[in-house]
Amino acid sequence: AAMRSADIERMLGNWRAFAPQGLIFTHLDETAATGGVLTAALRSSLPLSYFGTGQSVPEDLEPASPEILLAFLEKPLAARSAAA
Repeated sequence: AAMRSADIERMLGNWRAFAPQGLIFTHLDETAATGGVLTAALRSSLPLSYFGTGQSVPEDLEPASPEILLAFLEKPLAARSAAA
């Protein structure tokens, strides 16, 4: 999740040959950048399947859910509000 959108696009292109069925994003706990995740899902038309929300894989992989995605998307807003 911490990668730039351009890097995610490149990775998606590299993996297309394997016909992926979904997207897994890790490091949600380490970034406030949200654009890459949404851009990848929209441009690839692949569903968000799993999110990594901690340091231990596979223990911290969780099935993607609207609740986890919303918490991730709200994180930067909350951080900016706290700083103001």
